[in-house]
Amino acid sequence: MKKLQALLSLSLFFLILFGTLYFVSFDKEFYVNKFEHYNVYPQFEEDKTTINQEFFNVLDYLKYPWKNLESNFFNEKERAHLIDVKRLYLILEVILFLSLIVFIGSTYYFLKNKLVKSYTHSLILGSSLVLAFFLFLTTCILINFEQTFILFHKLLFTNDLWMLNPETDNLIKLLPEELFFYIAQRFVLWSSGIALLILLTSLLSIKFFHKKVRN
Repeated sequence: MKKLQALLSLSLFFLILFGTLYFVSFDKEFYVNKFEHYNVYPQFEEDKTTINQEFFNVLDYLKYPWKNLESNFFNEKERAHLIDVKRLYLILEVILFLSLIVFIGSTYYFLKNKLVKSYTHSLILGSSLVLAFFLFLTTCILINFEQTFILFHKLLFTNDLWMLNPETDNLIKLLPEELFFYIAQRFVLWSSGIALLILLTSLLSIKFFHKKVRN
């Protein structure tokens, strides 16, 4: 039982974490708005429509395993880095899929056997883990976003292809550090909000369950 509860908590943790990251990463409308806000378009000779389409091609390439990136807009180093990023997103999608299966399966088991209290405690633990993780992440970002950003890339990549040059590489022109900071902020707020909602709902459910038992 304890192992199943731990699996449910971990599956919820990954669903919130990676599910929100997936949503934030591929929100095309968000990027268009931020390209305007951070004056990205004036850095290029191409018009806005072309710039948007080139970036949307990147998002589709990262999102769909069968997509290829056929464009001269990005140089060889950028395309090599995007291959590494695509691998990470493929891993993310696998973890998301497995977490969803575990979450649905364990939810079915707990509810079928009327183990509501154990199920709710697992949700509380999973959502609490998310909030604790983001408390730590937010602290790191506020103390030094640049160093956190660098450490994040060093942990995820085994090469230095991510160290792009804003003078020559279009990818970093499209995604300046300020934009990454805003993406990180949005990721934290969405994930924390979902986790907090689940946590509060679960705590209220526990309180209601105890009250019902006493009555």
